[in-house]
Amino acid sequence: MFFPFYYLNQYFDNYFNLKNSRNIVSATHALSCVVLDGAYLFTGYGIFGIIAHQISLGYFAFDMYYMIRYEKINMLRCLYFYHHFASIYMIVNSHLLYNSHQLVFYGELSNLPSYVIYHYLHDDVKNTWTDFMINIFKKIQKIVYGIIRLPIMSYILINMIRTLDFSNPEVLKMVSIISPVYFMGLVWTFKLLSEK
Repeated sequence: MFFPFYYLNQYFDNYFNLKNSRNIVSATHALSCVVLDGAYLFTGYGIFGIIAHQISLGYFAFDMYYMIRYEKINMLRCLYFYHHFASIYMIVNSHLLYNSHQLVFYGELSNLPSYVIYHYLHDDVKNTWTDFMINIFKKIQKIVYGIIRLPIMSYILINMIRTLDFSNPEVLKMVSIISPVYFMGLVWTFKLLSEK
């Protein structure tokens, strides 16, 4: 699933600046996960879950390739690498978790407003509409991200701690690898909530 994202990025490069082209590719991944993981959680049809996981694996591989090829590696990029590796590890070992689709669904749902903000911040056209959209979506982002990342993801983490079999070393390893992503989300939540 790497190549669909690669070619999608190439296509959008023809119509948008490079930052917005990649942002649209990222937003496509996030929206696909929300729809497919949501469909899986709602219906229980395994095909939705399989496709959702394959799309995420392809996107994370593409995004890491893009960062290595085109961007300067700094602390923020290292955090993205960690996030992507932890997510890939979780998906590949999803048989150890009962709720990998739930984690991806809520994680990507909380990110959706950020793609609109990023698009308008990096749009070549600046006007009052751009400023209006940025302000509106920053408010939406605070609400959506704050609600999902604080109470919902915290509830999911607490429920995982109560129900997972930590006597299984593979489960313990899994939780150790993916838990820092939760705390990264908390740090970003507090940063967003502290902004005016």
